[in-house]
Formats: sequence, C-alpha cells, structure tokens
Amino acid sequence: MNIAELAEQSAVRIGERMVLHFEGRQFTNWQLLDQARRLQSGFGRLGLRKGDIVTMCMMNDPVVYSIFQGIFRSGATVLPAMFTLTEPEIRYILMDSKSRGVVTDAANLAKIR
Repeated sequence: MNIAELAEQSAVRIGERMVLHFEGRQFTNWQLLDQARRLQSGFGRLGLRKGDIVTMCMMNDPVVYSIFQGIFRSGATVLPAMFTLTEPEIRYILMDSKSRGVVTDAANLAKIR
C-alpha cells in the first residue's frame, strides 16, 4: 500500500471532512483528493511515469498536498527544493537529480527558468 492508497482508504472510511484551514480558506479531504486525481491525470498526459523524479519548488500553499499526491499517484518521486534556494543551487539539484520536470509557483518561475 502506498500514500495515495492510504489517503483514498481514509477518505472512504471517515467520509468527507474539513482537513485544512489555510489563510482563510478551507478544504475537505475530498476536495484535496479530487485535485490530486486531476493532477495525476495531467502529469500522465505530460508523460510522467513510474521511476521519474519531479522537483517541487514553491511556497507553502494547500496545493502542495495535491501535487505530492498527484506525483505519487503517477509512480514518480517528488524531490522538494526550498523556494529560498538560489538559482545556482536549484540548477545543481536539477542536474544532479536528473529531474524530469519542475513544479513551481508564479513567485519562483523566473528563478526556475
């Protein structure tokens, strides 16, 4: 059993519940799982496969949970990189890890490019 399967089983077992409050926004477990399923589908259409590595470099946001889940559901591995890193540090991580892609936010897009 993996993390994605545990999340699914937990949601079925306990039903829909409020699980996250962030900066005035509220999210249920079902909302987060739905978002993760959609991301898995999108990652699959982009060619993400089992064994791939995807670096995630973004500020704290509720979507981080769904991104982790979406990547895990694709069979890939998430490599978290702190958004406070410099361009050379991020470049080194990407080259050394052979990341297949990067997930980031608007605030870090220029640095990632």
